[in-house]
Amino acid sequence: MGKNKKLLYTSILLFLSLGVTFFINRGMFSAFLMLFLLMGGVFWILNHYKKLTKTLSFILCLSFLIHFFLVIFIYYTDFRPFGGGADYEGYQLVAEQTAQQFLKGDFSWKNLNHYGHDFPIIIGAIYYIFGSDHLVGIFFEVWIFVMAVLFAYFIVLELGGSEKKAFYIGLFMNFYPSYAYFGSLLLKDGLVVSLALLGVLLVTKMVKKFSWNWFLLFFAVTIGVSDLRFYVGYALILGFIVSWFISSSLEFKERFYFGLALVFLIGFSPFLAGQGYFGYNALLGPGGGFLNQNKITEFREVVYNPAVFPEQTTPSPASSEIISPFNAGKISPLPTSILNGKDNPLNGRGSSFVVETGFQQGLIKFIENSLQSFAHTLLGPFVWQLRYGRQLSSLIETIPWYIFICIFIYFLGGLLKKEKLAGFWMYLKKTAPLWSFSIFALGALSLFINNYGIIARIRMPMFICLIIMMSLIIKKEYKYTKHIINRSVEMTK
Repeated sequence: MGKNKKLLYTSILLFLSLGVTFFINRGMFSAFLMLFLLMGGVFWILNHYKKLTKTLSFILCLSFLIHFFLVIFIYYTDFRPFGGGADYEGYQLVAEQTAQQFLKGDFSWKNLNHYGHDFPIIIGAIYYIFGSDHLVGIFFEVWIFVMAVLFAYFIVLELGGSEKKAFYIGLFMNFYPSYAYFGSLLLKDGLVVSLALLGVLLVTKMVKKFSWNWFLLFFAVTIGVSDLRFYVGYALILGFIVSWFISSSLEFKERFYFGLALVFLIGFSPFLAGQGYFGYNALLGPGGGFLNQNKITEFREVVYNPAVFPEQTTPSPASSEIISPFNAGKISPLPTSILNGKDNPLNGRGSSFVVETGFQQGLIKFIENSLQSFAHTLLGPFVWQLRYGRQLSSLIETIPWYIFICIFIYFLGGLLKKEKLAGFWMYLKKTAPLWSFSIFALGALSLFINNYGIIARIRMPMFICLIIMMSLIIKKEYKYTKHIINRSVEMTK
């Protein structure tokens, strides 16, 4: 009875809050209504399938509150600690146009402004239902963030981790600086993180026990991710293939032949995203795909090179687009007011570095330079690369990252000492969905991009996967860990 009364009083309070909000700000009312419906649906589903433990409830509620107030703070203060990011203004504009088109009864796909991908159309569809107030869009980002925490939580459990580790992974995601910031703006990055983690979760499930339902859902996820950031979708596909042949629970012969059939089928995912079978059109297609020496060299050595385009330079008319090698040629022009803004990504040269591709010096030099670029993407920015005071904020992220890596190396040494190579191989097999996706995605990112502002946005799902992987090697439970978890659980009673 006590729990029922608590639920009743909470519901009454929420409805009263909605009623007051309706008369104060209609846009905020619509945003709150959408958020309550989405969050309520998540908790109802988890409770229905008996997955809603006290620890999970606590971390989801905590994540919701932290991210909700962070979104409100950034929205009303226009807080921009990392610079860059005029994209969300363009997304808002296109989403409003999409909603207006839908309201006129025009649902023609060809008439929509895709802006390089379909994220603004998704937001436009939400605006069509709940109104075009910007709060609706960023409150949707709050829900996406909570879903990402949920998927990461289940990944830990699926790979044999404890609820305590899953809880701390959720805390890490809440205090991961780049994700906290970029996940609070109307950007596609939050949705990419959530879908990528869902894809990794599905891979961990399929290699343990294959299900056609999981495969079909994974197929749909890779279509969506390939549209938003096509190389992340490809990394999920390649990660699934590697994980299947390394970690599948099936016998070798069945694993091999069934795996070939799955490889054949999953190749149609990029095809349905309009990029060709296994992404052939985007990577190697007619007119030169992205795996082209000239295009790789252009992005690595020219586009973000501060020596070629100084930071204060105004974009030329020919550059009046958000430049990225991963837009797959579907870019729409931005309004001049956005392009000339102080945070236009084309002006963010101060966070760029240049590592030559080395194509002209031969294969060995190309590999050497590619590994160097990969190290920058994984570990940067380095202290000696910081040129402005505003860039010191990046140390809040990189220093803890180095500490995590050192802790991981320490426990990895312990694993090798105690369980030898056999134990290390079992660890690699178990975590294959995490490291395979991360390596492929970071590899593609380091091949093209040499701007830390963009890298910080794109590498978020990879960092989360690597942190989960690192946590799984730590087997010792400490008393203070148990104490903190128990205190957290008690607060939910």
